[in-house]
Formats: sequence, C-alpha cells, structure tokens
Amino acid sequence: MEVVTLWYRPPEILMGVRGYSSAVDIWSVGCIFAEMAQGKPLFTGISEIDQLFQIFSKLSTPTSETWPGFSSLPNYHFEFPHWKRRPLNRLFPGISDLGIDLLTKLLVYNPDQRITAEDALRHPYFSSEAPAFLPLTPKIPMDQMCYTMSRARIGPTPEHVELFHAYLRQTELESWKEIKYLRYAGFRVLC
Repeated sequence: MEVVTLWYRPPEILMGVRGYSSAVDIWSVGCIFAEMAQGKPLFTGISEIDQLFQIFSKLSTPTSETWPGFSSLPNYHFEFPHWKRRPLNRLFPGISDLGIDLLTKLLVYNPDQRITAEDALRHPYFSSEAPAFLPLTPKIPMDQMCYTMSRARIGPTPEHVELFHAYLRQTELESWKEIKYLRYAGFRVLC
C-alpha cells in the first residue's frame, strides 16, 4: 500500500504499516489543510526518512505516550532525534484557534486517535463564519506567468529543451540530496 505523493503520507505508512484505513486519508487532509493555510506544503521530504524527520521536527518525536507501539513498527530501526512539539499557532499564524484545533486533531500520530471524517466535518471550525486563512498569492511572479502563457501560444517546447530541463532538475535534486545527507552526517556544508 502506498500513498503516491510522499508529502501527504502519514507516519504509519512511512514506518512500514501495510494496512490502509480512513485514518491515512485524514492525515493527508491535514497536510492539505495546512498547505491551503500557508500557501506551501507542510512537509516536503525528498525520501521517506527525510519525510519522517520533517514531520517529527515540526510535530515532535513520537513517544510511547503519544503513539503506543511506535517503536515496534516494521521500519523502526533507530532512535530518532528528540524534537519537542512546536506550537502550531506559531507555524500557522494565519489560522484561527478553531483551525489550529482541527489541524491538531487531523495530524495525530496514532491513527486510532485521529479524528474521523464525520467528526471533522462537525468540527466547530466549519460552523464559524469564514475560515481565517491568509489570502493565497501566486508563487510565480506575474511576469513569468505571462511569459509562460505567451510561450504556450507560440508552440510547444522542443523535445530536446524539455529533456535538458529534466536533466537539470534531476542533477539539482541529486546535489541537494548529497548536501542534505552531509548535513545530517554532521559535516559543515558551505553553500
């Protein structure tokens, strides 16, 4: 069982649990809710372990109290760094208190304790007058958006240009993976 997009996978799937339940979807909804609120993805890992590190560094490292059985999951092979919980209202200053409460219930480590879809829809957040999200603005500057649109009208990009761009993206990704690995290994990377 695999949730296709790494950024929306719940920790139990990342830790090797094979069963699929609605709790998997609820975690993904929490990630999307957070992304809508801040205008960018909440957890942007480049590998499963990096995704876990990103989740734990923001929401705290799970313990036997917050997630009974965590240390006996299939992919639990080492001790994770001990991160403390960061207050969600600091991570999401644009979300109302009710929104923070809902997000907290969507992003619970223990899938058995996550809010159900039915209870989420009944949450007081949806009864309030209007969601308190910051207005979302495009992440691409308008002049680049216009260039892209006019370029599309001229004709398709030649295949060799697309292949070159794909190669550049892959090369950049490999470089970032190496830098991230070196940083995790304790090396000082100057870039």
